[in-house]
Amino acid sequence: MFSDYELIEFSEKMSVIRKNMGFSRQIVSKLTGINSDTLRKIEKGLCVPRFETLELLSHLYKIDLIKMLSNYKSNSTITYFYESIDKYIVNNDIQSLIQLHHEFLEWNIKSNTSSLINRTELLQLELFFDALILKYSNSHSDLDKAIEILIFSLRITIPSFTLSNWDSYTYSVLELRILYCLTSFLMQKGSYSLTNDILTFLFDKLDMVCNTKTELTSMHIKFYTLISYNSHMLDEHDKVISATSKGIELCLKYNNMENLPLLLSRKGIALLNVKSDDYSRYLVQAVNLLEIQNNSELAKIYRDVYKKYGINL
Repeated sequence: MFSDYELIEFSEKMSVIRKNMGFSRQIVSKLTGINSDTLRKIEKGLCVPRFETLELLSHLYKIDLIKMLSNYKSNSTITYFYESIDKYIVNNDIQSLIQLHHEFLEWNIKSNTSSLINRTELLQLELFFDALILKYSNSHSDLDKAIEILIFSLRITIPSFTLSNWDSYTYSVLELRILYCLTSFLMQKGSYSLTNDILTFLFDKLDMVCNTKTELTSMHIKFYTLISYNSHMLDEHDKVISATSKGIELCLKYNNMENLPLLLSRKGIALLNVKSDDYSRYLVQAVNLLEIQNNSELAKIYRDVYKKYGINL
């Protein structure tokens, strides 16, 4: 996950705990083996303490400092960017995505100095934005560059990452999102077999990196969406119907309306391809839902796609 801690408040609490124990920093250093300068930086809010450092201090102070640090976690602003990216991609709202990118760059410069944010993850997020903007420029060469950027962004935290060893790692939520996006870009290059393998791998790993049921459900829906696309391109219509049915069920159960139109549309097209008479109601539902969501532009795109199948809505 993104790591954003209110270190000033946490550091003040750490200093109070040490003093209440009657310890100087030198004594704490002698008892734990932690460098006294490291202790000073922690109590001044100049660094995020390492896990092993907090473990050592927890034993000495007789308090769970790892749990205490989690209480000073603040990531609402970053979460806003993260969730907005998903929303604008799903709704094909490229202008809003570009504006969001500008907002992120401004916020990144002006971010509150009282909280120390994991800059490595912010760099990954910035590169993620860059790749998305390039991809949605609709240039083939820019898609290639976007893929290169996403691979580079993963190598920031996974230096040995390649497209041939992607199944060797456990991913954070951001890394998972980048890999998910990379997979969707590779689909557009026709790498359907590779991306099917990656999607299957990632689907089984979701519960390892998603911390809440809501987050896990959202990721499942997005993966069903990608799997349905991949299967469509491979003319595996039964797999499209299976994936979209599962995705639609989750959308309705958890009131996820953002992904629902696309899943409904894909199921309708798959049913048409297997000559099922039930196809039209899904296509109609998809377009009507987009109109209800005030997304007439995307509804028009859907209708234009349906015309290629000889369907006028």
